[in-house]
Amino acid sequence: MNQEEIRKHVISQAQRNGVLDRVHQLLSAAHILMYVSNELVEEADATLQENHMRMGILKQHFKKMVKFADLYFECFAKTVPNNIKSKEMFRDMDQYKILLMNHFGLKKKDEIEEKEG
Repeated sequence: MNQEEIRKHVISQAQRNGVLDRVHQLLSAAHILMYVSNELVEEADATLQENHMRMGILKQHFKKMVKFADLYFECFAKTVPNNIKSKEMFRDMDQYKILLMNHFGLKKKDEIEEKEG
């Protein structure tokens, strides 16, 4: 077997064994976690700014992390097969964020503003 035949055989075997599906699920979960993490830090930063405070060095480091995460997201987007999967992924992101916010007892920003108003 030449290199190309070996590569095709390995990929075919990984597809049959469910390895590629599992890897895709793991990477999708990681992507969702990073996306929601980004949203949470951005909200924390906005909340501080609204109250005349800053995240300081933490925000600078976070911006660097986001820069590299953007490169990751760009590559990851190429693995999402079609628009249906993409819609499912965004739905999953929204559902995970709701679960996470509930788990930590965090209310949506608009719910907090309504309570204060």
